[in-house]
Amino acid sequence: MEKKQIDLRKPVVKVLTIHSAKGLEFPFVAVMRLAQNHFPHDFNHLPEEERAEMINQERRLFYVGCSRAMRALLVCATTDQPSSFVLDLPTTLWQHENG
Repeated sequence: MEKKQIDLRKPVVKVLTIHSAKGLEFPFVAVMRLAQNHFPHDFNHLPEEERAEMINQERRLFYVGCSRAMRALLVCATTDQPSSFVLDLPTTLWQHENG
């Protein structure tokens, strides 16, 4: 959905990009597909300085997505190649589920 198309009063699941979610809040948020080389993307083809900036930019975007949650946040990552963003989170704040 585009940001302008979202009817927050409608009782349906809303699926949108993190970019579209900027400035909005939802009771429950799920951030999906946190896998290495997906989020963050693989920036190995860039010079090291640019690579670091792109990863930091995506880290800020991840924070934006997570901060849209008002009551509950679900972060889904793979166990075999989890995103570095998930690995950097304090483990005391998360409940790990397999399945």
